[in-house]
Amino acid sequence: MTIVANPQTPTPDAGRPAPSSPAAGLFDGPAEAPKRVVVTGVGAEAAALNRVLDDAAAAPSAGVAKRDRLLRRAVKAFRKEDYKAAALQALDAAEQDPAAAAPRHIVALALEKLGQLSHALHWYEMAVERDPGDAEIYINLGLLAWRMDMIDVSEKLFRIHLSLKPDSIEGVNNLAGVLRDHAKLGDATELLRTAIYNHPENAMLWNSLGTVMNEQSDIENALTFFREAVRLAPDFGRAHHNIGHLLSAVGPLDEALANFKKALKHSVNRFDWIEGEHGRALSLIGLGRLEEGWPAYEVRNDPMYHGVTFFHAPGARWEGEDLAGKRLLVIAEQGLGDEILFMNVLDDLQARLGPDGRLALAVDRRLVSLVQRSFPSVKVVRHATGRRDNKAVRIVPWLQEEEAKEFGEIDFSVPLGSTLQYFRPNVESFPAEPPRFQADPERVAHWRARLQEIGPGPFVGVSWRSKIMNVARSKYFSPFEHWRHIFGRDDVTFVNLQYGDVAAELDEAAQKFGAEVWTPDDLDLMNDLDDNAALCSALDLVISAPNAAMNIAAACGVPTWTFHTPGSWPRLGTDRLPWYPNARVFITTVHGEWDPLMQEMGESLGAFAAERAAKA
Repeated sequence: MTIVANPQTPTPDAGRPAPSSPAAGLFDGPAEAPKRVVVTGVGAEAAALNRVLDDAAAAPSAGVAKRDRLLRRAVKAFRKEDYKAAALQALDAAEQDPAAAAPRHIVALALEKLGQLSHALHWYEMAVERDPGDAEIYINLGLLAWRMDMIDVSEKLFRIHLSLKPDSIEGVNNLAGVLRDHAKLGDATELLRTAIYNHPENAMLWNSLGTVMNEQSDIENALTFFREAVRLAPDFGRAHHNIGHLLSAVGPLDEALANFKKALKHSVNRFDWIEGEHGRALSLIGLGRLEEGWPAYEVRNDPMYHGVTFFHAPGARWEGEDLAGKRLLVIAEQGLGDEILFMNVLDDLQARLGPDGRLALAVDRRLVSLVQRSFPSVKVVRHATGRRDNKAVRIVPWLQEEEAKEFGEIDFSVPLGSTLQYFRPNVESFPAEPPRFQADPERVAHWRARLQEIGPGPFVGVSWRSKIMNVARSKYFSPFEHWRHIFGRDDVTFVNLQYGDVAAELDEAAQKFGAEVWTPDDLDLMNDLDDNAALCSALDLVISAPNAAMNIAAACGVPTWTFHTPGSWPRLGTDRLPWYPNARVFITTVHGEWDPLMQEMGESLGAFAAERAAKA
């Protein structure tokens, strides 16, 4: 399996926007990794291409005939989605006319389609330099900045576009989208309401207002606005996508699936199709239709998927071939919790390789010692991740070491999640025995002794949020105030498993809920995951949000409680977590209403403590 390389493209000519350009200075500093899918942004590709053709047809001078001929060819190739040819034709046109903005605009559009975002950014800037009054350049450049998660820059560019073209509905729509993603929800709402008042039949604006309501967990209004968009434009794929996306969290999943299928049917470009297919895949998995869902889930490896990771590894991509006696490299993927979750298949892979085969597994560096102890016959190494054109690229440094030569030539390599389709075709195929992470026995004994010093049991570990808590993610985690139903109990001893800076939250738990939560001050919960696992293994129970802490505890076989929204896909259509037979899942009945669920968890904790006391 090899890294998907970007097609060869011309090197951009030098130059940043001139000081007189409205975009001058906006792109100083690095771009961050993308954090969300843009499902509302609308560009001006068609307008830009049409204007190129109009200008070429009305060219007054024979001296630009060759340039215009090349531009017509570039537009024709672009519309056929032959973006490499479009970029090359437009580059030739740019060489014919060094002062023209249009050829550079087309090169930028084509490079963006090819995934070469940094090159596209440079060509957009050169187009702006040559024609700072072209409103279409700013809207397309703003979309690229948005895609690269340069939210502040994107907002400024859309405002420049609107200053040049005040009646642009697309500009208002896009500005509202970046305001939403910047958590300026009130500003986004007001902007869209005003626009809808003036253009009540515009489905795009209704769809965008729905996304703002969804960010605020106003599910009823979000659905109302999305459905109004569909009523106005039944073939509006993005509105169907957003209904599916919303329902994939709150349920019902079968209705979410139906909307993703409609989104696929009415997708207007490959980007929209890929996002719809990803939503369809997770809906199928969430319904327990794994035989269909896992193959569809491979769309996450498409180079145009917004969250794609390119895996740089030797050997052929494994697609279910016979592994007996082979050398297989498996690379863990996505977040830390996903890496642990997908390790469910490691025993199956070892069995498929047989006694003469060998398995190497690349994981997060923090997991190496824990996973190596747990799977001694597997060669466990670390992976490393960088970025190219704002996309993740994952490599395995061990491959360059002398030890890798002793391991033998790699026959196949594969992302860990891609093995699920071959070993977990249905829920029944998940093993019934508990997971097998093995913490260091000496460290488990150490933590048990420490726990006896701080108070009576039972000892309950707690973790309440994820490391990244932005507007989009917070909807899937109970607000801390509702943890009072758990922290209010005095019949257990709480142990903090929450990584990161939690001083304010622990102080709130003490002041408002009367809870004393013991935190081991000599343990780095975020980075020392081996000792973290040992602490978890010394506990009687872990109550955690669906995060890395939950996965570590559950994978160690510790009784673990967690909470999910109705449509969460890891339950695979059940009311439990088939990955972890020792885990119990509490599910919200109404999305966003956390208090009843946390009250139920608190009452269950009381029953757990009473049962332990009776046994003692």
